[in-house]
Amino acid sequence: MANRFENHMQYFNNELISTVENKFNQKLTKNDRYFYGVSNGAGFGLHLLNSHPESIGTYLCFSTFGGDIQTNTWKPNVDYPKLYLEFGSEEPFFLKEDADFLKLKYKELNLLAEFNEFKGGHDYKIWNEKFIEIISKELAVE
Repeated sequence: MANRFENHMQYFNNELISTVENKFNQKLTKNDRYFYGVSNGAGFGLHLLNSHPESIGTYLCFSTFGGDIQTNTWKPNVDYPKLYLEFGSEEPFFLKEDADFLKLKYKELNLLAEFNEFKGGHDYKIWNEKFIEIISKELAVE
């Protein structure tokens, strides 16, 4: 199927978010929305973060595969979303390379991000623990 990835991206950004918010009578802004993805889902999230930074305010991306992170255009003066990036010490080297690249970009653009290399590999049990840890902190009432 031609343009499958781009079609999915457009559907997610232009239809899915508004449909869900309308169905549940929500009047949300970028900062009210969170994205969570692991592996290929995290790669999709990082591509969405870069290509549509106005849609979602916080991204939790774990063990990111794909997303063309290093080939995407990162523009100055763009309000890119907050990023939590988690990856395992026993995962393929390119995950660390992408994380290092993102660390530099977020620092260069003076953006909010937290990067963590956990002990382990491509493991949903660790992702579940990290998700609970991060979202509990992120949504805590002060």
